[in-house]
Amino acid sequence: MALTSPPVLDFFDPRRRTVLETDAARSGGLGYCLLQQDAAGRKSLAEIENPRLQRLRERLAPFNLLAIWRQGKLHAIPDALSRAPVDDPAPEDEEAERDASHQLASVLSRLATDGADDGPSPFKDAALTEVRAAAAADPELIALTDLILNGFPEHRSQLDPRLRPYWGVRDRLAVDDGLVVCGQRLVIPPSLRRATLERLHASHQGVERTKRRARQVVYWPFLDSDIANHVGACPACQQYLPSQQKEPLMPEKTPSRVFEAVSADYFAWAGRTFLVYADRLSGWPFVSHVAGEATARDLVCSLRQIFAATGVPTTLRTDGGHQFTARLTREFLRRWGVEHQISTPHYPQSNGHAESAVKAAKRLIQKATSSGELDMDAYAQGLLELRNTPRADGRSPAQVLFGHPLRSAVPAHHRAFADCWQRAADDCDARAAAQQQETAERYDTTARQHSALTMGQRVLVQDPRSGLWDRVGVITAVGQRRDYLVRLPSGRVYWRNQRYLRPQRSLISEGAATPAPGRRQQLAPSSAPDGTEETAAAAPAGGQPAPPVLRNSADDPSSVRRGTRRRRRPARLTVRWADQTYD
Repeated sequence: MALTSPPVLDFFDPRRRTVLETDAARSGGLGYCLLQQDAAGRKSLAEIENPRLQRLRERLAPFNLLAIWRQGKLHAIPDALSRAPVDDPAPEDEEAERDASHQLASVLSRLATDGADDGPSPFKDAALTEVRAAAAADPELIALTDLILNGFPEHRSQLDPRLRPYWGVRDRLAVDDGLVVCGQRLVIPPSLRRATLERLHASHQGVERTKRRARQVVYWPFLDSDIANHVGACPACQQYLPSQQKEPLMPEKTPSRVFEAVSADYFAWAGRTFLVYADRLSGWPFVSHVAGEATARDLVCSLRQIFAATGVPTTLRTDGGHQFTARLTREFLRRWGVEHQISTPHYPQSNGHAESAVKAAKRLIQKATSSGELDMDAYAQGLLELRNTPRADGRSPAQVLFGHPLRSAVPAHHRAFADCWQRAADDCDARAAAQQQETAERYDTTARQHSALTMGQRVLVQDPRSGLWDRVGVITAVGQRRDYLVRLPSGRVYWRNQRYLRPQRSLISEGAATPAPGRRQQLAPSSAPDGTEETAAAAPAGGQPAPPVLRNSADDPSSVRRGTRRRRRPARLTVRWADQTYD
């Protein structure tokens, strides 16, 4: 009664501002009231933060209306009416609701077309002229223009397959002076989309920033995916990509006895070169000074003496330094029955045990000596204490090797050497396993598993010195510890850990069949190639992919054909060190 009696109810005054307040409830009710007031608020489109209200404001932009949002507590009349509908919607109301979007699009198109009769703008936009000419010659845009002016069908399936991607934005499409627009965005014909992508990516920003820029001014179906492909395939952007994230630790089998598996490496300090040889089970280190330049002959002499004192290991892990990969060293290890495992280039953590031993030995020499001379009491006492210091599992290298600590200059009662005071081996083994598991879990919290690369896949190769992804190659062999052989267009073969490789992103050329993934050839597990001849497949000719072609909305993936010819299983790939470099 309050709404239908004074002072709420009054006569219409054409001199006062008229406001239509509306509200729709989820229950199906629609409430509205016609009010007159002296003043009303005004908000620009840029000031509206709610996306739904922004879209509503865009639809009403061609009309001489002012739409404002009011809080529910200040919107009492239509809110109360919408929550208590008098009647359910009639069938003609539901039909009108479905047709309202088409009618609105038709009205907008007609208004835009009628407004063009007022005469052309005194200033000509060359870019718009180019788009208008391309749209007038493009069958897809011609059909889309007719569809906008005449109305969309009731169901998406009734559309031409080329125009089905526009179904979701049909309410926002309009025609303005020969140009198709989607809201405030210009619909770009297929012939100009590649050039538009290049202009959008002129600043070489990332995918998301380029998408935000495109959403301001242009539109076409699959725009977001085309931007992602274009930015991902940009040669300049790929060259300056950041380094790969580290991958989770790979579990490694623990040696069953001391000096069964060992590591070795060189380091230099104070103008001197030193060789470090460490047991992978106990951590017992040997450090020897190399007189002059480190050569393969000196390495063989040192290894021969260590083998005689500690026994012959089954595996020796080193990096790919020229002393370790020389023919003299390889023949020596072959005669003694030692498997030589070489870490991938520029990836020292694959031989982390040797790196850790080198760090401890180098720190000791730096602090215990002034010139790097090893024949000194201070260095010998320091090395002895290093071998006597318990590790995280509770045992020292000396206890693992001899079953008890070694007597040193540090005072110790004889009870300290009794068996009853030594930790039980089983307890220490359990603590070591728990410590190893904890270390792996802590490391893996910031690691991410990368997708494995396949034979024949084109990859970018990172320069370990400059950090640039400035080489393109083809995978020719796959190892078992995330290591790969990559052939460059020049024919040179690189051996790299996956951290220095990433798939090359490029768009498929129009009419080109998608290549089937190659078989995975296997390298010997993290070992140096053993001397047989290389049998890798040749890399595709040329160093750059064919110019990418954008996907058209009418493309049919089922048209891609694959070869049916039977393929022979490729031979095992190995490389002679005499033909390759550890680069």
